[in-house]
Amino acid sequence: MKMRGIIDLGIRIFLFGLLVFAVVWIIMFFKRDKENIIPDGAVSMDFPLKNGFYLINQSGPSRDLLGDSVHEIATEKYALDIVKDGMSIKDIISTFVTHNFNNNSTFGTPIYSPCFGNIKKAAGDQPDMPIGTRDRVSGGNHVLVGCDQFNVNFAHLKQGSIVVHEGQTVKTGDLLGQIGNSGNSTGPHLHMAAYRTDRDDNIIPLPMIFGGRYLNKGETFKN
Repeated sequence: MKMRGIIDLGIRIFLFGLLVFAVVWIIMFFKRDKENIIPDGAVSMDFPLKNGFYLINQSGPSRDLLGDSVHEIATEKYALDIVKDGMSIKDIISTFVTHNFNNNSTFGTPIYSPCFGNIKKAAGDQPDMPIGTRDRVSGGNHVLVGCDQFNVNFAHLKQGSIVVHEGQTVKTGDLLGQIGNSGNSTGPHLHMAAYRTDRDDNIIPLPMIFGGRYLNKGETFKN
């Protein structure tokens, strides 16, 4: 590649990085100033990630930076997409240039059980997709934890990282697996959703509370 082409590529990467930072900080600024009203029926649990700051990248039905719809189905009304807070230059390069996970700070982050309960489902053989692509057919790697009177589903886990099995009892804080990019995901993040079922087996989505906080898109959580 000629020097002019290298310079042009560097400028494009820099400008795109500035755009990403601007969008994230604008979202965080406006969301943090909003009154945080906890919806009815919320359930309390431990935050499933530790040792850092984490950003709620999406909460409930929304659109991502590419304009694609997320959390479209009714059961994902209160679903969260969580990443490590603050996209570094290394994250930008790994996401938009190399499309691999080598420098991505979210990929491989350990996930812990948010409650005492049992493992209802655990599947971890699906490959992690290259960043920027989706597997719209596979459900990806996931773990379903049965807590007291509700369930919590974790999706897009890293291939081969799940350390629990169906029927296993887990305590709050037990390791479940790691954040990956399997299934219908364009970049490493943890998809998390809570729900319960009624007498007719209808799924009822539930808001989630962590340390007394109900988290909205753009907010961060330190654990």
